[in-house]
Amino acid sequence: MGRKAVRNAERRAAAVARAAAAQPTIEDLIILPAVVDIPAPVEILPMPAPDMPLPAGRALVARRQGFVDVIAFALRDSGRRLARWSSARRRADDMKEKLVRAEARMRAMEAQLAALQALQDRVRSAG
Repeated sequence: MGRKAVRNAERRAAAVARAAAAQPTIEDLIILPAVVDIPAPVEILPMPAPDMPLPAGRALVARRQGFVDVIAFALRDSGRRLARWSSARRRADDMKEKLVRAEARMRAMEAQLAALQALQDRVRSAG
């Protein structure tokens, strides 16, 4: 048995052992009756008077968006969009540079291969 097969068998055995250890035992599955603990009385929050408005943090209605909020949202959204586009453009520029370098390497290798073939042809014709 090769090293790779031995290593795979060891991994499989370790996975089976972890799965067996993760299974609950019979003691874990027994449900014991819960002891009911009566909590101490909770202090009731004072309700505001009907003519007094609720604080903004406790209001149940969503806050109205004013002109400044709308402008802030638009600027934040456009900033995210510009950041995404600029990163995509940067990646595209990087890929173009890599492609130019790879094409230059390929042309150099082709030139070297042509020179090597010409040298081989000379040696064959001379010999």
